[in-house]
Amino acid sequence: MKCHFAQSLAKDVLTDVVEAEIETFRIQILQHAQVTTIQQQGTVCNKCMTPNVIKCPTKAVCKTKHKGCKFHNGVALSNRRCPTNGMCDNLCKSIIDNDRFKRPSWKNTDATQWCTIAWSIA
Repeated sequence: MKCHFAQSLAKDVLTDVVEAEIETFRIQILQHAQVTTIQQQGTVCNKCMTPNVIKCPTKAVCKTKHKGCKFHNGVALSNRRCPTNGMCDNLCKSIIDNDRFKRPSWKNTDATQWCTIAWSIA
């Protein structure tokens, strides 16, 4: 019983610490993107989907056998510049630069939420 309580307590504390760190990271890269793209503080973009900000082909994401890429399949999902003066492109670069191996898992993220939800970046 004591072990279970200690485990539960440790999980709660670690969860709070991790969530705070992820939110701090999101705010830092968002502010950097706003400054770099000359946007007002508080400007966000939710128009770009993940395939829009990732170049094709990207290793481990784009499957380009015979019929083209399945990740970027269609005009709406093709790689393009973010309409908010490249803000999402800048966020994407920051995510890559801060990833341990410089190869984030793009299948586990949603670029439409990068400006608002920290877990979408983590």
